[in-house]
Amino acid sequence: MHNQKIATNNDESNCEERQLVDQSKNNEQQQEIQRVSDSILNATNLNEYDYYNYPPNLEQAEIHRQAYYLCPDQYVLDHYTKESCECCNKKFHRSPFNWIFGDLYEATVDEYGLAAPLYFTIIKFQLLVFIIVFCIYGIFFISEVHRICNSNPQLNCDVDNNDLCRTCEFQYSYGFIDIVTIQEYLHQEKGSHYQWFQVSAFLIFLINLHLPFFYDLLITYIQFKYWNRDPYNKQNETISSIYIRGMSSKLTQQEILNLIKESMQRNRNQIISSQHKLLDTAQIEEVVYIYNTHEIKELQQKRQNCLLDLVITAQQIKELELGKEIITHKDAEVKVYKTYSKDFLSQRLSDLMKQLSEVNDNIHKQAIGLQINNMPMNNQEICKLKLEPLEFSHKAIIRFNDPEISQLILQNFQVSWFDKFRIKFNLIPNPKIVDKLAVRKSFRINGMYWDNIGFRSSERIAAKVKSAITMLIACAALMTAYEFIYLYKNDPEYKVEKNNGRLSVAQRVLTNIFTVAVPIITTVAILVVIINQKESRKNTFAHLERSFMHVLIVVNYFLVTFLPYIFTFELWSGKTMSAAVYDLVTLTQNKIITKHVFHTVHIRYMGFVFLRRRIQKNYKEYFQGQLNNLMTPPTFPQRSRVCNAMYSLTVGLCLVYVCPVITIISFIFNCYIYLFDRYSITHLYSIDKKFTISLMRHQLKIYSLSFFPIKIYLFIKLFWSYGWLIYAGVPTCCVFTLISILFREKIVFFLISKVFRVSRQEDSKHTPETYTSNYYQYIKKLNIDEQNEITRKILNSQGCEIV
Repeated sequence: MHNQKIATNNDESNCEERQLVDQSKNNEQQQEIQRVSDSILNATNLNEYDYYNYPPNLEQAEIHRQAYYLCPDQYVLDHYTKESCECCNKKFHRSPFNWIFGDLYEATVDEYGLAAPLYFTIIKFQLLVFIIVFCIYGIFFISEVHRICNSNPQLNCDVDNNDLCRTCEFQYSYGFIDIVTIQEYLHQEKGSHYQWFQVSAFLIFLINLHLPFFYDLLITYIQFKYWNRDPYNKQNETISSIYIRGMSSKLTQQEILNLIKESMQRNRNQIISSQHKLLDTAQIEEVVYIYNTHEIKELQQKRQNCLLDLVITAQQIKELELGKEIITHKDAEVKVYKTYSKDFLSQRLSDLMKQLSEVNDNIHKQAIGLQINNMPMNNQEICKLKLEPLEFSHKAIIRFNDPEISQLILQNFQVSWFDKFRIKFNLIPNPKIVDKLAVRKSFRINGMYWDNIGFRSSERIAAKVKSAITMLIACAALMTAYEFIYLYKNDPEYKVEKNNGRLSVAQRVLTNIFTVAVPIITTVAILVVIINQKESRKNTFAHLERSFMHVLIVVNYFLVTFLPYIFTFELWSGKTMSAAVYDLVTLTQNKIITKHVFHTVHIRYMGFVFLRRRIQKNYKEYFQGQLNNLMTPPTFPQRSRVCNAMYSLTVGLCLVYVCPVITIISFIFNCYIYLFDRYSITHLYSIDKKFTISLMRHQLKIYSLSFFPIKIYLFIKLFWSYGWLIYAGVPTCCVFTLISILFREKIVFFLISKVFRVSRQEDSKHTPETYTSNYYQYIKKLNIDEQNEITRKILNSQGCEIV
């Protein structure tokens, strides 16, 4: 018994010892887990407003958002005393600004350029055009219809249901006019009204065709007036720069010059080949080798997501230790997190550590020692910059000291499309490296997409195929919609209805649905196309915007807007049917209303509002930098706003012949959108610096020129009976329009400099940005160095394996 008692005591003591040992190990493990989690949180909280700061400060993100408004909230201005946002150094607009009557040029031109305030000047110009057109044509015609319909004793509509009676049925419907019947009636009167009708119609046509010239005159006047203050006018780097594709490897400056010199010596053009000696004295100011950042951006994003999961897990461990409850969770995982234990979180922490280590190893396996060439020697930070995981894209931008040298090189490398085809498919025997080089004029720094320039050819081709397929589907849907309306209207059972031209209620609802839905469908399709093209071949913001304008204007404005006009006048013979044209007018007015409602409740801004609400509830799902980026206000959709303003003017000047009141309707909507956008651009949106005055000029030109055919077609269709207008007036007007287009620059410059006496004021104090510094800022935004440092600290904090 004694031995049994001793054995029992020994078992109890051993058990207690094992418990003490297990508890000690558990305490050590918990302390190690706590140490690692604290080290992870310390590694990300480098300073108060760092990009990787966690947990993020929602108040700081709100302050960051207010820095992008022209009229920040007064509460923020009163309680935030600093002059700029500490995370991005964006200065606050503290001086009070009257959003209704304030001078937008003075408030925005130095920082954002001329495009934003110019948009409102264009709307005011259009309001003036509406007033002039209505005074010339509208007042006269409304009074004439009223005189004919209400003061004509010979008009007995109760007995004789003639064309004039049917016209008078619509006189109170938007001021609608059956222009064919009115022409015939005025022709029979042979009075002064008949002559004024022809002259006023021709004046409207003259104004309509010459709008591009008036726009260009206005834009040039504003540009000259603020020449020394617009940042766009201070960029002239493209004059002396070239863009090269097809370099086999990175070359030194002398190797580049020798390569170009060799190509010039072999040029068939004797004038060019004889000037190769000019390269002996040429100097290269900077060379920027472009790297493919597509793969590294994906790896960086993957590593950042892993870092965020690590930080959130470490924060959960801390919260569980202190508060016995986890508050850092996502909505979808609330129930799961309530059952989490320290053991589960520690295992999750270990798994994330391994995942982070693997991603980090994949990044460093690609290390090639990137160095941006020819940095300014006075900038030591740039000179020492070395980035690791980027692949050379065989492309470079080279800036010379002499613009004539760059122009000579561009002339040397000009290749016909046939020779390009032969080089591409190796049809030229033994091509040398210089034969494979593609040299073109370089891009403006403003809005440069460096990652797109370094995109691979195979991925670019795939994106182009996606764009083509999407556009084919969009165009097929567009044509099917209007074909369906036409076939439905021409059903044999509706022959009687076709003769009088009136649409039934069902047809009117159907056509309204198509009129509203088809532009939305095509806009979405165009967005998909441009997103694909952005990665396929568009290298700058300007290239991207121009491609969007070309497709958007042609498809979504020209085709969608005027296909019903063609159907009405040609297929329905609507010129002689009052009701058919009346239906066309109502559909167009419905579309004007719909477009303004669409711009009032804009998708971009509403998406930002919903995003803000979601972020405010779940803001701990992000690093501070991610939260700030998400809370940055969307840019003002200037391209679509300009198109909308142009649409109102175009429709007003095209439909004024049959519905003069359309100018008043468009005038009212332009007044509304002017006030609403003034508020939007000061309180709701940020302003995009990349949308320049040059882009706006291009947009207005493309829009105006694309609508020339329909403007001429409508005038000829409606006024064919007036010989002198068709055979003399239209050709004369078109000739003057063609002259104003071909010699636009000389005419505009003469008017601006000689008549208005406005000259450009040059600013010699401005130091232009270089490609090198711009590329450095782009690379810096990848946060490679900072992310590498945080990753190193976190991985080094794992002193022992966590189980």
